[in-house]
Amino acid sequence: MKRLTLFLEQIFDYLVLSVLLVISLALIVPFTFALAVMIAYCSIPLDSRSLKGAFRLISENKKQILLYSLISTILLVLLVLNVNYFTFTSSTLSNITLFMSWIILVVVALFTMFAPIVIFRMHVTNKELMQNITLLILRGNVFSLLLLAVTFGLTLVVLYYPLIIIPLLYFYGYLVYLITNYVLEKLRKGGTYATQE
Repeated sequence: MKRLTLFLEQIFDYLVLSVLLVISLALIVPFTFALAVMIAYCSIPLDSRSLKGAFRLISENKKQILLYSLISTILLVLLVLNVNYFTFTSSTLSNITLFMSWIILVVVALFTMFAPIVIFRMHVTNKELMQNITLLILRGNVFSLLLLAVTFGLTLVVLYYPLIIIPLLYFYGYLVYLITNYVLEKLRKGGTYATQE
């Protein structure tokens, strides 16, 4: 009976998270916040996982989550402006603009993936948040590239099959949690955190 109750609660949580993600995607700006909620939910152990717990994590780290959402949104806006509005007659300048757009896209993707777990797992200031994300990007190596590949791969899938975006985001949130947690554990053993947990 307990397992059935837990299963039904998770189905309900999944539906609520799906609605939250659909609304955030429609409005665009709050999407990074909704993704943080999804990752917070996935980071809670299965036997005690709940939406209430996810929002408690968000509430406990509201300053860092606000910074995370703000930076991600600004970078995304810069990316859109870069691609759509900054056009040049010179092919060299156009190529530089395109290159900068790809750099911004990679930074946005890595920041969006790594920041929530660093926030939820560690008690960090905003400065330490940025330091630890930089460590994850530079020291994650293969794992950073793997997450980038998965991110771009899932983006392509969603472009062709937009209706499966919600289950993919749920899977993505859990995958980000697993991989980032693994890299954080490696960094912890190496003593390379900007701050300890």
